[in-house]
Amino acid sequence: MSVRESPDRRATAIDASLEQRIRVQIAWEAAREGPPLGFPALPPLAAGRYTDAAFFALERDWLWRRCWLLAGREEAPTRSGASTTCTSRWTA
Repeated sequence: MSVRESPDRRATAIDASLEQRIRVQIAWEAAREGPPLGFPALPPLAAGRYTDAAFFALERDWLWRRCWLLAGREEAPTRSGASTTCTSRWTA
């Protein structure tokens, strides 16, 4: 077993065979140039979904206000338990 540091900086043990399987899967995903064989075709999306103000308003009101979108840099927290907050520009 090897020891890795978890996000909260605690040491955790990872079985070597599990680590190898994960590395193989990551390499396969990084090398592929399209969806896996046999993956079902996705329906085309209308261009209006990206440009229509009414559709944007529906997404903003019914989707984005009801879910979390988390984005940040790994090195941003300066200590365990640190957090950052932001305010949406889409306030009601």
